[in-house]
Amino acid sequence: ENDQTLASSPSSVFLLVLRSHRLLFLAEHQGAPTIETFKSTLGMFLKAKHKAFIEAKRKEIDPVTQRKSSVKELYERFPYPTLKLVPIGSDASMQKFVSKFDKVQNITVRLVETNSEFDNDAFMKGLRASKEALKSRSTVLRHTNNEEGLSKTAVLKQLSAVTKQGNHDITVSGKDLSGEKLSGTNEHFKVQVPISNISQSTKDIGRAMYDSFRGLLKSKIIAVPEPQAESLNKLRQISTQNAQRPKAD
Repeated sequence: ENDQTLASSPSSVFLLVLRSHRLLFLAEHQGAPTIETFKSTLGMFLKAKHKAFIEAKRKEIDPVTQRKSSVKELYERFPYPTLKLVPIGSDASMQKFVSKFDKVQNITVRLVETNSEFDNDAFMKGLRASKEALKSRSTVLRHTNNEEGLSKTAVLKQLSAVTKQGNHDITVSGKDLSGEKLSGTNEHFKVQVPISNISQSTKDIGRAMYDSFRGLLKSKIIAVPEPQAESLNKLRQISTQNAQRPKAD
């Protein structure tokens, strides 16, 4: 007999919670596609769908100008959608990471563009309002003390509110307990929860992922802002459109 092997196809499962714009990601096996692979794949689909959308719009008569719009005009009205995945942290994961520092010298918080979301933290909410009023493309909050180091207690207090939301790019840097340079981002203090004893049914896996997500919310390990009216209206439109689609036999 000839020994033959079949190439394995490890898979990952993702679940997008539209109401809160939160992505749940599960790597089913070792060597499964990563979140970055998912981002690249989704980016390709978004690009293809956006191109098809623009092509369809080119055939329509603009009700205001009474003519067909050019590709340039359409891209200005409907720019290419951006995709950014920000890992969500927790008080415990942030505390565990900061405990590795002997001295925290710098923290940087960059506001991420959101889908009609408000920040739960009052200070960040005000900062985002200022960003929008100024029409700023990039807004960054930075604290630095290279000599004595920042107060780790204050660092934890200020970052705990924002890391649980996932609306900010966070960078923490300084010196570890051995005096060596140490730095980390959202990826280093993200929340990870094991899921076991579930069937191979994608539906069951999705249900288990969502139950785990709700458990994190209920225990206040993570937080999500209440959806705004604009987002809720879009969800109602999607629900109505799906209800009107003919069902397969």
